[in-house]
Parts: sequence; C-alpha cells; structure tokens
Amino acid sequence: MCAPKGNEYDRFGSIFRLLLLPACFSLLCRGVSAQTATDTPRWEETSFEALLDSLNTADGPEGRQRIIQAGLTKAKATANVLWEAEFSYRLAGLYGQQGQYQAVKKMGERPIKLAKQEGAHHLALQLYNLYAGYGFYSLQTFEPAIGLYTEALQYAMEHRQVLGDSLYIRMAIQIYPPLSECYFRTGQYNRHLETLKAFQKLALESENPIAMATAAIAVGASALKFNNYSRAKEVLLEGYESIKTTNYTTLKFNFYITLFDIYRTEEQLDSALLYAQLHHDLAIQKDFPFDQFTSLYRLAEIDINRQDYKLALEKLEQCLAFFSNEKAPIYIGNIHLLKSKVLSQLGRGNEALSEIKLAKGYTNTIGDLYFLKDLLQQEAKLYYQTGDITMAYEALRLYNEATDSLRQKELSKEIEGMQVSLQLQAQRLKTQEQQTELLQKENQLLLSEQKSRQLTWILLALFLFFVTLLIGLLLERRKSLKAARRLSEQTNQQLDELLAAMRNHASLLSRELPGHPDAVIIPSRSEHNTPEPEEAPQNPGSKLLQLKSFVNREQELLTRIRNLAQEKEETLKSFNYIVGHDLKIPLRAALNIVSILEEERTVAEQEELRPHFHYLQSSLEQLAKMLDDMIQYAQADRLALQPKPIPPAGVIRAIWHQLEHAVPDLPEGIRLQLPDHLPEVYADPPLFRLVITNLLTNAIKATARTPDPVIRVTAQPKGRFLKLEVSDNGMGIALPNQQRMFSLFKSVHNRQEFPGTGAGLAIVKRIMERHEGSVSVESMGEGRGTTFTLRFPLP
Repeated sequence: MCAPKGNEYDRFGSIFRLLLLPACFSLLCRGVSAQTATDTPRWEETSFEALLDSLNTADGPEGRQRIIQAGLTKAKATANVLWEAEFSYRLAGLYGQQGQYQAVKKMGERPIKLAKQEGAHHLALQLYNLYAGYGFYSLQTFEPAIGLYTEALQYAMEHRQVLGDSLYIRMAIQIYPPLSECYFRTGQYNRHLETLKAFQKLALESENPIAMATAAIAVGASALKFNNYSRAKEVLLEGYESIKTTNYTTLKFNFYITLFDIYRTEEQLDSALLYAQLHHDLAIQKDFPFDQFTSLYRLAEIDINRQDYKLALEKLEQCLAFFSNEKAPIYIGNIHLLKSKVLSQLGRGNEALSEIKLAKGYTNTIGDLYFLKDLLQQEAKLYYQTGDITMAYEALRLYNEATDSLRQKELSKEIEGMQVSLQLQAQRLKTQEQQTELLQKENQLLLSEQKSRQLTWILLALFLFFVTLLIGLLLERRKSLKAARRLSEQTNQQLDELLAAMRNHASLLSRELPGHPDAVIIPSRSEHNTPEPEEAPQNPGSKLLQLKSFVNREQELLTRIRNLAQEKEETLKSFNYIVGHDLKIPLRAALNIVSILEEERTVAEQEELRPHFHYLQSSLEQLAKMLDDMIQYAQADRLALQPKPIPPAGVIRAIWHQLEHAVPDLPEGIRLQLPDHLPEVYADPPLFRLVITNLLTNAIKATARTPDPVIRVTAQPKGRFLKLEVSDNGMGIALPNQQRMFSLFKSVHNRQEFPGTGAGLAIVKRIMERHEGSVSVESMGEGRGTTFTLRFPLP
C-alpha cells in the first residue's frame, strides 16, 4: 500500500515489499488439503507434508500460524532440522505479512544455519531474504541488513553451479534491490550505485526478461531518490514495454506502483489514475486480493486529489474491511489516517478525530516516525478546527518532538553508519596485516623444511601411487567380472521374456487375424527356414536366432498391414469421390425433374399431387444433405490438422451472427450468453468453427419450443485439458439415448420436431478424436436442457 505523500519510507519501501511478494504468496498458496480446521488430526499423527498442504485451507492467519507452530514443534521433537528450517521459513513469512517484524528478528539465524547444514541452498537463500528484509530492513536497521544481504550474495555465488543459473538469477533479483536501498539509506551512495550497476550487468548478461525488468525498476527507483523524475520515467517505461505483453504479474505490479508514485508526485493525476487502475484490474483478473485492495487505496488517493471525497471514503471502507480481516496493522493505521483527512474535508471533524484515535492505536506496531509525524500533524489540525486549542497545542508539541526525533535518528544513523564503516575498514586493515605476517612466517617455515622433506614426499607419493594403482586394478577386475555375470543373467532372462511375449503375440495373431474379413496372410515359419522348436532353447545363440525369426515375421506382417491400409485409403477416396460427385449428379437431376413435373401439371393436378411432390422433393433434399454430411465426415477424418491458438470468444460470436441470419425458424427471443473473455483453444481453426457451428445449430433446434430460450458457452482449464461447454435449456435428451447420439445418421428425436440427418454430432466426435480430445453430453432428461462438453488438450 502506498502511504501518504509525505511518508518517504513507505513510498520507497513499497518496492522491497513487492519483491518479497512472490515468496510470501507461495507460503499462502502451497497445496490444497481436503480437510478443514475442525477435523484436522493431531499434529503428532500428521506427516510434515500433510501439515504443509493444509496451510492453504487454514482459517485465517491464526489457523496458519497454529499449523506452522505444530510443524515446528514436531520437527524439533524428531530432530528433523530440514523441516524445522522449512516451517521457520513459513513462520517468518507469516510474521512479516502481519507486520510482526520484531518476531522475525527474534527468530535469529538458526533456520539459515540449519538449511545450509542440510545443503538446502535455495531454502537458505529464501531465509536470508526474509530475515534480512523483515527482521532488519523493515525496522530500518540497515547495517545488519547489509551484512545479511551481502552474505547471501556470497553464499549464492559459491553455490551457483548447484543452484543453476536460473535459480541464482531469481535469488539475485530478490537480494540486489533491497541491498542497494540499504546502502542509500545509510548514505553510502557510491555503493548504492555500484550495486545497481552490478545488478544491471548480471541482468543483461543473463538475457532474462524478469531480471532486466527488475533492474529497470531498481534503477528507476534510484533515480526517484535523487529527484531525477525524467530519468526514472524513461527507464521504467522502457522496462515496462519489454514485459507489457507477458504474464509476469508481480513485475507489472512493481511498474504500476512506481509509475503511480512518479505521476502522483508530479500531480499528473490522469497518468497516475491510469497505472493505479491497471494495477487494480490485473489484481482482480489474477485473483490477488492483497494487490486488489492496495491498488484500491491508490485509487482513493486520486479521488481525494480530485476532491471526490465520498467516492474515496467508500473505497477506503472496502480497504479497511479487507485489511482488518487480514490483520495487517501497517495498512489499517494508514487507512484510518487517510479516512481522517477525508472526513475533515467533508466537515465531519468529530468522526475525523475518532479515526485519528483508531490510527494512534497502531503506532507502536508500525513503529514508523514518518507515520507518527503525519498522524500528530493531522490531529493538531483537527483539534484546532474544533476549537480545542489545548489539545491542538499538545498534539503540535508531540509533532515537534517526533520531528526532532526523526531528524536525530537520521543523524545518528548517518553517524553510526560512518562509525561502522570506519570500524570495518580498521578491522580489514588489521586482518590484512595479520594475514601478511602469517604468510611471511609460513613462507620461511616452508623454505626451511622444503629441501629436507622433498625427497620423502616424492618417495611416499610414488609408493602411494603404485599401491593405489594396484588396488584400483584389482577392484576394477572384480567389478567387471560381477558386471559381466550380472549382465549375462539379465540378458538371458530378458531373452526368455521377449521370446515368451513374441510367442504369445504370434499365437494371438494366428487366432484373431484369420477370422477377420480383411485379414492379411500371416507369413509361415517355413518362409524364413527357421522352424520354432517345441521347447524353448536354452542356448543364448539359439534364442537370438529364434528372436530374429519372430522379428522378421513381425516386419513382414507390418509391411502387409501397411499395404492393406493404403488400399483401404484409396478405396475410401474413391468412395468419397463417388458420393461427392457421381451420386450428387443424378440426385440434382432428379430434383430438377421433380420441379419441372410440378410446373407442367394443371392447377387441379397440382393441388392433388402437391403433397406427393413435396414429400418426394424433401426426401431428395434430405438425401442430398446426407451425402454432404458423409463428405464432411470423411473430410474431418482425412484433412491434415494445423492447430494453433484460437481466441474462442470472437469465433463463437461470429458464428452466432451468421446463424441468426441463416437459420430460417430462429426461436423468438433466443439469447447467447458468452463471457467477454475465454481461455485460448489450441485447435485447427476450420475444424473448430465446424464443431462450434454444429453445436450451436443443435442448441437452436433444441430450444425451438422453449418459452425463454438461452444458450450458454463457458470455458476453463482443467488438468491438461481446456474444458469448453455449450449448454441450452431446450428439450433435453432421455438417458437411454445419450450413448448413441454420436453415431453417424443416428437421431434420438423425431425428425419432424428436430430436423437434420444425425451426422452433425458424429462429425463433432470425429474432429475431437483427431485433436486427441473428447466430447460428451449431459442431460437430466427430456425437457431439462442439454450440456455438451468439449475437452481440447492444452499445448
């Protein structure tokens, strides 16, 4: 959350808190447990993994803290140091989210040492980050934070090969920005700039977009500290363009927050409103409630600047309700303070004073002199407006004391930083002198002993070399013999298994294929001159020969099956050509003759024969439609797939507009309910349009007699599939008929009530099978609507 404008600590500290957001968010969203807090078993009987999985279903921060404390207790009782470090990491993140920075500080470096002891390098670096950030940085004790961040960077560099470049860069992204901020807070501006340059260099060398964007944010924030707003905007806007079209949500939040601060400071309210609104919309879209309400707080600040106090008050009430539920004292205190300023502008002085009293209750928890200073200034102003000069004077006195304390603290920090730097330099010099003296002594000792020990070392080295070589040769020979024996046994066993499988396969083919109408001729053993013995051979050479015979027979059988498949394909193509061209020509001629005969009859004959002509013509048209559907069904099975990402919402709307004009008896008042955004479908575009057209056409027919016809389309990812549903409130399908409705030319309804050939759903099923997906139908019965579910594999 962005603090009031005068609060520099919260403004610049927002970058640090958002850098900690991925680690803290992972703590809250780790796994899903099916049990509730009321039926959770005793922790003694629960595994560490189950405790970890149950964190996300815990009842609020208190519930999560109880589970974490249970895990810590169990880890300590069982002396499991790795799980102790793991649950300590989660407890530190929870304390930090609640603003309990002193509690994080009291945890100490024990969890870090435990993680390093167990070789959990990534966990150790995460603990470094939380301990330095929440335990010292947030309490504005920056020198210890610098030591911890520097130690973490050195540790990450030492274990970079084990971590891998990707993980190392991710940890550097979390460490470099707060380290540079610590240097700035302690007046070490050169080190601040050197740290940023090192971070930029690492980001550019890695070519990692996340690292480059984070470096842009850090450099932009640094330019802000030196009041170089034009440089800050240039760097930030350039960095934002590089990730604008990506899914890097947390980085986008950082850009939005920093750009909001810049434009608001420059009083460019329209631009500030734009980035606050982008932050709010993205938080809602990604379901990040914390960011949703921090951005809502910024929108309220814009409303205050535009003097729209009532709208600002509504937004602040929503923020207060959320952060009160989350028990986040820093945010609650700032909201009460800002509400006081809004109520003061609305002339509601007493209510404004009440909000100040509520905000003062969080001063000890927040521990921020900037916040206290702003709070006392507002309190003095309100007492003065209400005529209580005594209380106003007292608040003003406390305000002056806070201002003096703040200045004194800043001055003492600068002095302390200088003293620490001098002490460190003196200690480094002393250490260097001691090391130089020690090296000189060691060199003298080595030179004096080198000649006397040289020969001894050479002889000992030669002796050890020959002994080691001899032992190695003996061990290698023994290992080779064991490996050869084991390999021989395994090979013999695998040959037996493979021969048994080949016999079973050959036996199965011999039984099944001869009875099939399209069976191929199975090659006999005599063709290969390798008759199979009645008993399995024991000699490996004989087994290999017999296996070769089986393989040759399988290859020949596979060749014949392929040839048969090609013949079938050619036959199918010929059949499609006959259906598509040769059969349709006489069918069109018959339709033309029927039309001519109907025109040449007299009026009396036309009235008498009209039903017969109409029946004959509709039958011929139905036959033509069935031929078209057969061609379409064959094409759906034969066309080459060219899948690509498709935004389904636009395609479905376009098809619906075509059907509104193309369907002659469109039900009155029919509506299509379609969300504005649907997840992308990975499919062949023409075949996808054909599937949607068939399903929407069926839905229109099914709702022909429904009083208020509605068709709904929804989509959501589920596992490795995208699940797309088309539902209607039409005539429904009886349960016995649901299994056969995907068969070709099978209709489960009366053709008079539900016209069609019955090929549409068969085409849909074949297209989905081509995509390695599926289609299913669900209906509670006749008159209760129908839902068709398409499952497209995700790429």
